[in-house]
Amino acid sequence: MAITIKEVTGRQDLRRFVRFPNELYAGNEYYVPQIESMELDTLTPGKNRAFEVCEGKYWLAEDGDGKVVGRIAGIINHKYNQKIGRKLCRFGWIDSPKGGVEKFFDFKKAMALREEYKHPFWKVAGEMSKRVGGHGGMDFIMDLRWAYCLQNGLPLDTD
Repeated sequence: MAITIKEVTGRQDLRRFVRFPNELYAGNEYYVPQIESMELDTLTPGKNRAFEVCEGKYWLAEDGDGKVVGRIAGIINHKYNQKIGRKLCRFGWIDSPKGGVEKFFDFKKAMALREEYKHPFWKVAGEMSKRVGGHGGMDFIMDLRWAYCLQNGLPLDTD
């Protein structure tokens, strides 16, 4: 079965994007569905002030019958990128059925690229968290980053 990647361009597609996890995880006792109207507002410029400095794009993966079988979002924070002088983005809202992503995404290649382009900070943070017995969670990462910035005279990443 062929999978097509389609950019979300209108309100109807955005609704499909937002509703997909509710369909995907229906019946899963551990899934807590989002409030669709709030999720739509989060992803809509004009309703989310983050879009004053950010840009978002969303994509749906569809099977041959037009049924949504996956989704992903990309967010660029232009203000932050300007502040640090780098071009970064983040991906989120990544959902697909078990085994579904593999139909249109090469994980081995992605992991190889991840290692090739891994920022030195993540290498240090991972090793350090193993030594101190932590799980490398976000609190640890942010504390480590703040210490690094202060030691190296860099602006802090958070306001």
